[in-house]
Amino acid sequence: MKRSPYFDNLRIVLTVLVFIHHTAIGYGASGGWCYITPENTPAQWNVALFILICGLTAFLLRCVYPIGGKNIIGLQLGYFTLYISYYILGIIARRKKWMDKLLYNKSILWFIAALAVIPLMVMAWCDLTKNPAHMVEYIGGFHWRSLFLSFWEVVVCVGICYFSIMAFKKYLNGSNTLSVNLAIDSYAADFNEFWKGQIQPYTR
Repeated sequence: MKRSPYFDNLRIVLTVLVFIHHTAIGYGASGGWCYITPENTPAQWNVALFILICGLTAFLLRCVYPIGGKNIIGLQLGYFTLYISYYILGIIARRKKWMDKLLYNKSILWFIAALAVIPLMVMAWCDLTKNPAHMVEYIGGFHWRSLFLSFWEVVVCVGICYFSIMAFKKYLNGSNTLSVNLAIDSYAADFNEFWKGQIQPYTR
């Protein structure tokens, strides 16, 4: 049987129409049943996962480089995990515009968690008062006290920072001449402090 080119061409057109039709069903309708691309906003379990990874990584790093040990340009390797993870998270949040999507209500849970674990540090201080030798186990090594301190720092820092950012976004999301000038000057002040504390001692 002789092949008919017009049938082939018709089949191609109909195939394209099928793809267009399914695309229109998913993306073209305005009703509530149409497909909506989910926003990549961190959920609560993402925050918990970040805390878990940071705490565990800090603990493992401190098994090798305890707090107060080796440092690079004034930065202790025992805290390096926390430094770099928060820095990277800030870059990602900026690029993905998470600050515009995160909600104040979700930050309250982590703020409460931070407040809840703060008294545990008082208990740790009492432990050190009675047994000063335990300080070695808090600052590093494969000890439960080092594990506790690693996670305590992350939970408190994440909870307070997350809540503070969302609270300022909700209640103090405005500017005036004074606040703008102070914000501009703060960068110069931060650099000056970093230079005097971290860089200048190594240039003498």
